[in-house]
Amino acid sequence: MTGAGDPGGVEWVGAETEDVLDTAPRRRRPPNWAILVVVALAVLAGVIVVITHNDGPAQDRPVAAGTSPPAADVTPYQHFVAPPPPRSAPPRRAPIVVTEVGHRLLGVRGTWELFGRGDGAVVRIQFTRGRITRTTVPTLASDGPVSFLVGPHQVVIRPLDYVPGYVVPDGHRARLAPGALKFGGPAYPGPAPDLVWTQSNAGGIDALVLARIDGHPVHPRERIVVPSGFVPIGADGAGHILTSGVGGTYLAGPHGLTRITHGELLAAGPTRWLSYDCDRHGRCRATVVDRTTGARHRVPGQPVGAPGPVATGSISPDGTTAVLFQMDPQTSGLYRLQLLDLRTGNRVTSAVLVDAENNYDQASALAWSPDGRWLFVVAADGRLRAVNVRTDRVRSLPAPLPKLVQLAIRPG
Repeated sequence: MTGAGDPGGVEWVGAETEDVLDTAPRRRRPPNWAILVVVALAVLAGVIVVITHNDGPAQDRPVAAGTSPPAADVTPYQHFVAPPPPRSAPPRRAPIVVTEVGHRLLGVRGTWELFGRGDGAVVRIQFTRGRITRTTVPTLASDGPVSFLVGPHQVVIRPLDYVPGYVVPDGHRARLAPGALKFGGPAYPGPAPDLVWTQSNAGGIDALVLARIDGHPVHPRERIVVPSGFVPIGADGAGHILTSGVGGTYLAGPHGLTRITHGELLAAGPTRWLSYDCDRHGRCRATVVDRTTGARHRVPGQPVGAPGPVATGSISPDGTTAVLFQMDPQTSGLYRLQLLDLRTGNRVTSAVLVDAENNYDQASALAWSPDGRWLFVVAADGRLRAVNVRTDRVRSLPAPLPKLVQLAIRPG
């Protein structure tokens, strides 16, 4: 019987009975052996199915409470293998990360800023705003020396090798350096914040030409010719280039070379030189030279020793303090910073260790605040240290920073 009116169209099959009175004698039929055989086979098949089901895969069997399920059996009909769960992709580092400290850093009140270059990142530190901006930079295609320049609204990363360099505009992602800054050669700060000296081999003459920090060239006459045998050793802090050559150290500019010392240049700054000179009788001394007037005076106090393998230090913008590299006798290949007061001759050895031998331009691991109060240093472990020149106290910034290799200041 079919219950057509049942919901879902479910078909019910059952036995329908009636009250029947049958008084006629019945005739017994012989057994139908074919039917019996079929029924017996069906019963046997059911038993086999039940046994197979009960002995099936272990994961389908009930497990007593407090026990561990047995290992799964591998049977021919277990052909479906579930795919592994999808792996979560590693988090992508944001191209620009801004950290708001919430207060002034180091008590600085000027508007100048410090920039640092590290492995795959540029850091901008705005002291008065208490803000640190980290911008991701593509990995350089060379592990050689790198020029790190700061412009009015950007920084430039230019490897010495002929591989791509990068520009990092303030608040924007890094991009390939354009024009004259695109590939290879040294680059130095120019006489204005938006100008740089870059290498040019035009006409077979080695020269440094002046270009804008956006890569566009300036007048071709603005160039510095470097004669054969003279080697650029760094910027002078005032927009020109220092070179070493026959007979001493020279200042190179568009008007040629000017010798500034017959001996060794210990440190340079925008207003002073510190040189180590000897007279014809072998008497040597450290001498301070005023760049504006040419006046020279001997550093008071105990004589300053001869320079070691790392010679070029840096002089503060106010011309009062020189920082020199002093080999540390207790470590291998590391140096300590010696702060020398050019007025009194007082010397203080800082606790900061630096790995100066691994820097193309040793002074690029140092940066002075414009008021001469703070000396920023990339320590040997790659961490930024701030040395208070007045107290010799070493400070760290209250925010995590990447390991750095170079520093530069943007004046306010």
